[in-house]
Formats: sequence, C-alpha cells, structure tokens
Amino acid sequence: PSAGGPLAPGSNPRRGMGGGGGRPPAPPRRGAAEQRHKIALLNRARRILVLSVDDLRAIRAWGRSPVLLDAGASPTAGQGFATGVVDEQQLGIWLGAIVPGPHYEESFTTTMRRAVDASLPTMTALMDVCTRGEGPFRIQTLNLQHLYMAQKSAIFREAIATSHGITADGWPAVQLLNSGGARLERTTGSDFLRALLTSPELAGLRLGLIGDSEDSGDAFQRLVEQAKGHLVMREHGDKRDWDPRELVGRLHRAEADLALVAVTQPAGDLLGQELIGAGYTGVVIGIGASVAFVVGARVRAPRWVQALGLEWFFRFLQEPRRLWRRYFVEGIPTYLKVIRPMTSARVLE
Repeated sequence: PSAGGPLAPGSNPRRGMGGGGGRPPAPPRRGAAEQRHKIALLNRARRILVLSVDDLRAIRAWGRSPVLLDAGASPTAGQGFATGVVDEQQLGIWLGAIVPGPHYEESFTTTMRRAVDASLPTMTALMDVCTRGEGPFRIQTLNLQHLYMAQKSAIFREAIATSHGITADGWPAVQLLNSGGARLERTTGSDFLRALLTSPELAGLRLGLIGDSEDSGDAFQRLVEQAKGHLVMREHGDKRDWDPRELVGRLHRAEADLALVAVTQPAGDLLGQELIGAGYTGVVIGIGASVAFVVGARVRAPRWVQALGLEWFFRFLQEPRRLWRRYFVEGIPTYLKVIRPMTSARVLE
C-alpha cells in the first residue's frame, strides 16, 4: 500500500513512493466496495508492507498482519509519515531480511481434500483436542461463508489447508466434507462453548479470549469461573491495533492453554493462523460470535429452526443489512454452483 491508503486493485504500486509532501489517508471503504477490496487483498498479497499507521490499522481490520516499515520518522497520530519516502538502501535491507514463504497455489478441491483428512468428526473429538491443551494446534471451522472465501482466495485456502483440525458449522460444509468420507457432525461454536462450560476438564484449563465486547467478556468470565475454569487473558480492544506477536506474548505470560478467537471471518481465521505463526504453543480455535450467543447478548435460532437448516435465515432476519450480501450474493450461489455439484459428484473421494 502507498503512504496515503491501502493499494486498490489496478492502481499504480509506485504511487506515493516518490517525492512530494504527505497527503491525508484515503477514507475507509464501506459495504460491498470494502468487501470486494478485502477479497482482492486476500487474493493478491502474501507479504504486506505499509508506510503509515493508518494503513497498518486498516489492513489489520481485514485480518492481515502487515509490517510497518520504519523510515526513520515517527508517525504522528492520524498523519502517517511526513513525506511517504523510504530510503532505497533501508528498503533493500528490510526486504532482504524477509524469508520467502512457500506460495500456496492448490485448488479449492485439493484444499477440501486436506480438510477431510484433518476433520474432527464429533464434539467429543473436538473437546479432547481443546481440553488437552497440547499445541501448537489450530482448529479451523468451515461454514458456507468460509467455502465462498476459499473459492476466491488462495490466502484463505492456505489458512484452511495449514490448520491442524477441521470442524463444520453449517450443513453445506457437513455435506461437502462427508461426501469425501469425513463423517462429520455439525459442530457450532456456541455448542462447543456450552460443552466446554459443562466439561469437568475445564477446571484444569487456562483460557484466553480475543475479541467480542467487554460486556460479553465479563459475562463469559463469570460463566467460566462458575464452572471452576480460569479465564486468564482477555483482549476486547480494536482489532486494528492488535499485533499477533504481542497477543502471543500475553497468552504465554498468562500460561493460556486454549485461545478462543471471537472474531468473525476472515479476520478471526487469519488471526488464528498468525498466532501460530508468531509462536503460540497452545491450542487456537476460532469461535466467531459464539460468546455473544452463549451469554445471551444475541439470540440463537430455536432448535426446530436449526433442525430445518434455516438458522442462517433466522440470523438474516435479525441483521438483514449486514447479512444480505453474505447469504444471497455470496453464500447461496456458492452452494448452488459449487458445493452441491461437488457433493453430488463426490469429487472429494
């Protein structure tokens, strides 16, 4: 990205790198435009270098962890660097220090076959991994929105393929993975948290919670303490300010065995991957908005609605402006055009 704002698809990568005065950061993108830009970013960028704190915070909000190149000047609040100019020698030293990572170019089908092999088929299997606290181990949940993003983004496919365990939250993901022999049960984040809170193994666990609101965190902590567990680390701040290395340091100092990432996709899933990459030695699981459901801050669909496979529609009725695109523009077409044909043809066998 340039000094003034994240690099948009089709823009000139040299823009803002030459001389001249600074300029104010570009206004944040909203709605569908922001979503399209987010997917483009996930598809294109393996290493992200930024010159301003504004860029750093914007891209962290999308789930990536860019590195701020310190050009020898201290950015002032909300202003970024004074000129946007980086010394060529310093840039060369910084780039030379990066160890190139492998490029993940496998297809969606190959990624899903890996997911079948890594599947945790039952709640019992999932609980066993989480309560042992032996890591590093990252658990990736798949729902229809995850499958949509995996279709679009090699970066997101890599996050799925490099996970150590897979669970399915949503019947399209269950159908797809079971067509390849996984024999998965549907395991939602809310069901997992309720099972954790009633497990006798919780008494020996030290939990970390990253995400959701402070009020929900307070209510969840009370539930954990009532169940004789220990919530030893909490982070409810602005995700634009999170540095995975700092979060890992806090988790390790608190001796947290299990990190619950209560951030929705794609940011939560990519953050979980970053935590393992930054050296976290425990178990990481993405739970999305599950804490809010468990503590009653959000209302979950009745059992009969869940049984009919219509929980997604119940959620849409609660938040139509936020979820209409996810379900009707991205999710349903992905199911009809991709997931159902793959399931019927049993291409994952």
